[in-house]
Amino acid sequence: MSILFAVLLILFGFILIMADILFIPGGIVGIVGGLFILSAIVAAYKTLGQETAFLLGGGSVILAGILAYLSVKFRVWRSFVRSDDEKKSGGFSSFKQPLEEQIGKTGVVLTNCRPAGTIQVDNVKYDAVSESGFIAKGSLVNIIDISAGQLKIRQKKES
Repeated sequence: MSILFAVLLILFGFILIMADILFIPGGIVGIVGGLFILSAIVAAYKTLGQETAFLLGGGSVILAGILAYLSVKFRVWRSFVRSDDEKKSGGFSSFKQPLEEQIGKTGVVLTNCRPAGTIQVDNVKYDAVSESGFIAKGSLVNIIDISAGQLKIRQKKES
């Protein structure tokens, strides 16, 4: 094995790793690239000697550092990182519909609430927690508050 062949194997390994990170999802190509780098260093150790293998290994570490620095400098990683904030003031809600709008409305219990269950309000299902224990399926409830992403409910008084 010549030193040129070992260097080409290492460069090809880095190309495979970068292709895996940027274009090909899954990680298999990156693992194969890492194996190319490792096999080039091991083969260089066996055929070219210890000093050459250490130079190739050190060069690989330096090249990896340079590639990491350049990818940050040229914002390659920006496509992998969310840059927008998820704040309530910016309109973010972790729920399909804002739960605050449901306070004061009346719903129907779809599953027995012991004390947690599911209710339906305006043809939309919501997780709910009963204020005072068990509420039977089919009962009418008033939504009184929001607690931990669930509607807090009270059984509606029959008139």
